[in-house]
Amino acid sequence: MKWVLTLLAASACVLSSCNSDKDIYDPNYNPELNITVPEGFDWSTTQKLTVNVEVNDEYNGKYYYAVRVYDKAPAEGVLPVAASGGVTGEMPFSQEVVIPATVSKLYVAQVFKNANASEVVTVKEVAIDGAVINCSFATGSKARSAFSRNDYADYAELVNGAKIEDGKKGALKKYIITEGQTYTLGKNVENVDIVVLGTLQLSKDVTFTRSEIEVKGTIQGEGYSIHFAGKEGKKDDDDDDEKECFEFDNEGSIYLKQLTINGLAELENEGYIEVGTLNIEQNSKLENDEEDGEGGCIIANTVIIHTNKKVKLNKRSYLSCEEMNVNTASNETVIEMKTGAWLRVGTFAINGNQKCLIKADGKKVTKSDYVALAQIKKIDASGLTTEEKILVECSDVKQGAVIESLTENASGQITIVGSVCSGSFDDEEVTGTPVCTYALEDVEVDKGDYDMNDIVVAVTSTVYSPSKKTWTIEGQVLAAGATNKLVPYFQYGNMGDNKVYLFEEKGAVYEKFGFSGTPVPVNTEASDGKEAKYIPFSVVLSGVEANPQLDVLNFGMEVEDGKEEISWLADGRGANARAIQITALFKYPKERMRITDAYPEFGTWVTSGKARGMNWYDNPVEECVVTPNLGK
Repeated sequence: MKWVLTLLAASACVLSSCNSDKDIYDPNYNPELNITVPEGFDWSTTQKLTVNVEVNDEYNGKYYYAVRVYDKAPAEGVLPVAASGGVTGEMPFSQEVVIPATVSKLYVAQVFKNANASEVVTVKEVAIDGAVINCSFATGSKARSAFSRNDYADYAELVNGAKIEDGKKGALKKYIITEGQTYTLGKNVENVDIVVLGTLQLSKDVTFTRSEIEVKGTIQGEGYSIHFAGKEGKKDDDDDDEKECFEFDNEGSIYLKQLTINGLAELENEGYIEVGTLNIEQNSKLENDEEDGEGGCIIANTVIIHTNKKVKLNKRSYLSCEEMNVNTASNETVIEMKTGAWLRVGTFAINGNQKCLIKADGKKVTKSDYVALAQIKKIDASGLTTEEKILVECSDVKQGAVIESLTENASGQITIVGSVCSGSFDDEEVTGTPVCTYALEDVEVDKGDYDMNDIVVAVTSTVYSPSKKTWTIEGQVLAAGATNKLVPYFQYGNMGDNKVYLFEEKGAVYEKFGFSGTPVPVNTEASDGKEAKYIPFSVVLSGVEANPQLDVLNFGMEVEDGKEEISWLADGRGANARAIQITALFKYPKERMRITDAYPEFGTWVTSGKARGMNWYDNPVEECVVTPNLGK
């Protein structure tokens, strides 16, 4: 502050004669700019908002919605300033955004992703009126309502203490466990039809014979097993010659040590199953999702397939296990995967000389050549064949296996849209920040001329990857008006040693412009300066937490001889305007042209505490500024 005090001393009489009530020393007064800077002024052209979004959850929490927030109308190539792919009715969206202070409305998108990764997008325009923005897509009712007791009027209610009686062959006894009710079962049952809206708690291993189970609530039995035995099956009302399977239909949640499906029985799963061992025996069926359903999840340690029936993994379904063993008497076991299905296996094995085919059925996933994804760590099965439209990610394949589409890394080749229980693959919501310019000044604080062009850097693109926690910053160095050797860097926040320099070989900007020797101003239209092409750059900041905003994107410069260091977050504060962040492609002042002369509304913007002159940078005195041309 040496230069501030010297100038103030020289003009003390003038100040006192003009305003006898004003203190001679004002720490917020900047004599070079002839303005008083409000205390704590941050020299940014942004506003910070909290955005809360409620989605219209038509699936009662089963699937994730994405929410994207834009500061301009959504279009191809426009990234949202904030986004999340994990939003439901019970988990609403709430994030902070930092956008240009001149923006008066936001565009908020609710996105539902189909099994083939196509999107259903609904956009609302929301006016900015205060620091908190609330947006709701909810319609007041669910498109898919929960089941109620009235749907099962002829079912006897099971409460603890009530006994289950076996039915007769062809005449199943009907029972229901209502929502909020828990019933404990510790016996084998035959010829029953049980609907679980509440909780079925097992107290021992249980066998269901010639029975139907419909789960919309929960079966709790982590230490126990269910053996679901169809036995001889039941007659199909539409075809006297065909035997229907007894159905174990799950749309809720099941937790077991072991689940065995035996005989003419079928497991249809559109909900969530967590089990130690899943055993699909001869003549039984596994359909992860009903034929027209989607989103069933099965997580197991071991899956054993003995059946000669087709195993179906339907749209958006997910099956994960450490081991999958195929052991059937049929010539070939078929696993059919529909659009967006996802199979994750540790070791895939086939017993003896038997064969297994993994085939595709359905349309390809959007922007992909494949229908479904199979991630298998080790294929220990020479009898395995996979069709071309099944993308198989595996690095350990036994000789003899025929894998038509094999890769060691499936990333970038297919998008799998998950659900709340399965997550997703290669389906992240990337975000960006508005275009901005950093203009830094006063390499030596006692020699400032406030033309804000000692270094000028335009950030034209940012992309944040939440899965990698990386923030890619791209842009161009436009000018360097300093006569020192400057070394520019970016930083996530103001965190000491985590600097990432703009150039791989840390070096001065003057040299990167192609010059050597003593630096002179470049691209500032100085009489003793030089002209050069802009310097493009691309840097990657690592370890960045979710949805970073412009207020934590720090830009700085080191002076190569160690005299000084300036950074936006450290020095873009207080009375000294040594670093400014402008949310636009900035027309920067020419050499030795003060910013207050180049931009008449700049002083108003500062002294009013940003209440007026918010778009000062749109109204320069054209002959006093340099207009960037990014094609240069």
